[in-house]
Amino acid sequence: MQLSHEELDALSLHADTLRRAVEAFRTQGFVVLENVLAVALVDEARKTCEAVLNRKNKNSVALPYELLRRSPFKELMANAIVLDVVKALLGDEGAPQGFRWIRRCPPGGCAIARIHRDTAGLPDSADDALSMQLSADLLLTEFTQDNGATQIWPGTQHTVEADVEEIKSIGERAEREPCMYVTGPAGSVSIRDQRAWHRSGINDTQQDRLMLSMGHWRSSRRVKRSVA
Repeated sequence: MQLSHEELDALSLHADTLRRAVEAFRTQGFVVLENVLAVALVDEARKTCEAVLNRKNKNSVALPYELLRRSPFKELMANAIVLDVVKALLGDEGAPQGFRWIRRCPPGGCAIARIHRDTAGLPDSADDALSMQLSADLLLTEFTQDNGATQIWPGTQHTVEADVEEIKSIGERAEREPCMYVTGPAGSVSIRDQRAWHRSGINDTQQDRLMLSMGHWRSSRRVKRSVA
């Protein structure tokens, strides 16, 4: 969703914008806040992340802890708009946890991933499930359908699997349902419910697709869900 220049300059969302962001997240399992981060900070972060990946000769590595305490990452991780949306979703129960992975998908790379959840899909009882967990991911480059942007199956964050066999059938069931794409320009932030079914795709462009998972929050409050 697009934010106004006034909101971006003030690093604060209007009440109606915040309401729409929360509503989109709860309906879709994610919300993208477009251009929420300053261009200069994003450019600096991208160059640093690319240098770390190249030094390790890998396409997925953890950002060194010492960099988290330095600019631009210190400012990026403390973005007031992102934190306000997270608080609106989790309330005061949200507990931040480390989540600092850099992920790069080069041209022609990153085969279509298995459709999955990031958290367990089995409830502890017939009518209860694991607590909500959120990821805030910084798009360091533009994300499009052509470069394999993450696919999410809306509404699946509200379902659970009855047993291990149902977990194994997620991919088959998902192929019969419509999905949405996490797309947006560089500098956008995707806030995603880790319970939602999702996968990344193949990059069919000539440019890298690059993301930094910049935050991970867990609610201490348990959330009831319906059985799929």
